[in-house]
Amino acid sequence: MNATVGPEEALLPTIWRQRWVVLVTTVAFLVIGYLYLQVATPTYGIQARLEVSKAMPAIISERQQEPAADDSYLFTQSEMLRSTPILALALGKPEMETFKTFEGVKNRITFLKKRLNSEVGKKDELISLSLESPYPDEGVKIINGVVDAYVAYQSSEKRDAAGEVLSILKQEKVKRDAELAELDAALRKFQAENNAVQLDGERGNVVMQRLTSLSDALTQANIATMGAKNAFDEALKASGMTEAEVDSVAIISLSNQSEEQLRAELFVTRQQLEAIRPKYLPSHPIRQALEARVKQLSAGAVAVVRQRWMAAELQEQGLKKAFDEQQTLALSLKARATEFARLQEEHRRVRTQSDNLDNRIKEVSVAQTAGALNINVFEPALASDEPIKPAKAKLMAVALLAGLVLGAAFGVVREWMDPRVRTAEEVKLALGLPVVGAIPHMTSGRSSEARGWAVHLESASPVAEAYRSVRTAVTFGARDTQPRTILITSAVRGEGKSTLASNLAIALAKAGKRVLLTDFDFRAPVQHRTFGVSDEMGVASLLAAGEPIDSAIRRTAIERLDVLPCGPVPRDPSEILNSEVFVSLLEGLSTVYDHVLIDSPPTSLFNDARIIGATCDATLLVVRADKSNRRTVESARDGLVSVGAQIMGVVLNDVRHGSGIPSASDTYSYRPRDTATAVEAAEDHADGGGEPVHAMVASLVNDCRLKGEWETNPNEDRGVLAAVRTTAVSAASLMRSGREKPAEA
Repeated sequence: MNATVGPEEALLPTIWRQRWVVLVTTVAFLVIGYLYLQVATPTYGIQARLEVSKAMPAIISERQQEPAADDSYLFTQSEMLRSTPILALALGKPEMETFKTFEGVKNRITFLKKRLNSEVGKKDELISLSLESPYPDEGVKIINGVVDAYVAYQSSEKRDAAGEVLSILKQEKVKRDAELAELDAALRKFQAENNAVQLDGERGNVVMQRLTSLSDALTQANIATMGAKNAFDEALKASGMTEAEVDSVAIISLSNQSEEQLRAELFVTRQQLEAIRPKYLPSHPIRQALEARVKQLSAGAVAVVRQRWMAAELQEQGLKKAFDEQQTLALSLKARATEFARLQEEHRRVRTQSDNLDNRIKEVSVAQTAGALNINVFEPALASDEPIKPAKAKLMAVALLAGLVLGAAFGVVREWMDPRVRTAEEVKLALGLPVVGAIPHMTSGRSSEARGWAVHLESASPVAEAYRSVRTAVTFGARDTQPRTILITSAVRGEGKSTLASNLAIALAKAGKRVLLTDFDFRAPVQHRTFGVSDEMGVASLLAAGEPIDSAIRRTAIERLDVLPCGPVPRDPSEILNSEVFVSLLEGLSTVYDHVLIDSPPTSLFNDARIIGATCDATLLVVRADKSNRRTVESARDGLVSVGAQIMGVVLNDVRHGSGIPSASDTYSYRPRDTATAVEAAEDHADGGGEPVHAMVASLVNDCRLKGEWETNPNEDRGVLAAVRTTAVSAASLMRSGREKPAEA
């Protein structure tokens, strides 16, 4: 597949070119949708809505139950509506055996389960039971039958469940009563064994208060002991004696002397000792007596402090023992109180459960007697007034959308698979060459001669304007100098190269250039017929026989335009073109004329175009829109490039409206004149010009008379008529003055 659509080309123009494919595909889909609506069986929707709430008896109190999942419960009930037991119960009715809904169905339960739909509402928590059926009356009965079967099934199940629950509750009641009796006995026994001990009240408070008091006293005793110990250490340090020395010194009896008196006497004795130290030597009896007394008094003071420390320590030990005993008593009392409280709480719990079981037994007994479910038919089964399937508007909209999408896809694929060149963008992408002009499509009915004179006959038409744009490209397209020898060729026949050559020659001549149009298409020459000149002598005569150039060049009715026809077809054109005579001929003609246009054979059939292209200054490659094959055109380009041809650009021919090529929309119009006189004058002059001129003028006149456009088409102005008359007069004059007298080269 050759994808010729380039990335620059938009998708919409492609779809527009393939609009008929899109239209046919869309219409086909719409027709198929319409036919389907005609043969499709209408289907109606039947729906019923139920409100289902929990009604199962609870074994224990609702406060003791964990929160139930309501959504899960509703979804379960929704699925139960489609369960096999419910459907079997509903389809068991004799009337349903004759329903058309089940005709030819072997397993009705499976058939109904696939078509029955049950859903839980997201906002209202109602269960919707729906069914689609071509028989609305039967569908309503089926839905109602399923609802009745569900209610009957749930009622039966609840009675059985209530009986089972009641039996379980009674068994649990017996167990709770036995457990309660055991707890009563345990409480009585515990109270009897601990009668002397008050487990709570004032006794418990006294024990704890005493324990607190002992704790505080023990703390104070510990502080006092540490203070006495510190005082002893300081006193011992101040005495300068060790504890052993203190024990060895005779302790003064303190029975008649207090600690304060001892300290006072020690202070006085030390003062006396300090007073006599300067007077007596250490060996003096008075000094020695005073020193012995100071030592004895110091030892006595230290001993007193040690006695106070020992007393504090004994008191602390006594308080510690009392605290430990009181703490043991408190812990024992607390353990027994805790055990007693546990027995009381267990007794209360079991009694509460027993009372709850009594209440549940009463409720279940009532529910078992009633046997009804909390099921409310919120909306009974009802069939829709209009069929829900097929949805006509939706189906036709889908058919329209599918037709447009698939039609567009088919069109794009078809265009991608089409190897033809259609637009200037495709030419640029495929060949890599500029498009120097785009020639609009010419209406059918014109002769080839009339097409060759389009620039002259229809000077105000878009076609003429397009040819003039090619003339502009040729004149100003070259960077350095204007090309003097220009080859005009195409890949295959029928691309419009000869028409381009003649019109471009006329356009250049009208621009003031002296132009020579040469016909090197030795296989199918046409330029002599286009301009109404003789083909007895031409290019072949000059190259093969060496005839003078002046004898072959013919004047035309267009000023400054001459034609060099093909002449007799040679046996071996390629050999003639490869000769030095051909090169010399082109060089000589290019010195006389401003432009020498060469109409050559197609490149895919013969090598002539490549031989000529290697010699010419520029080459124009003609491509026909919607006809030229991309691969063929690429081959033609490669062939020309391989011989060194200077390809100026591509002329896209026969471009139709909508191909993306701009066209001239502003045209000049003139007031119509009496055209019959001009036609008669042209035909009279043609009678004197011989058969070639007569045939040419007749073709032009016939082309202008097509479809009565003389008086109605503003583009067919007086310039067209003047062109016909001028052509006839000029050609006839030339023919009379010597039967096609050669022009001066």
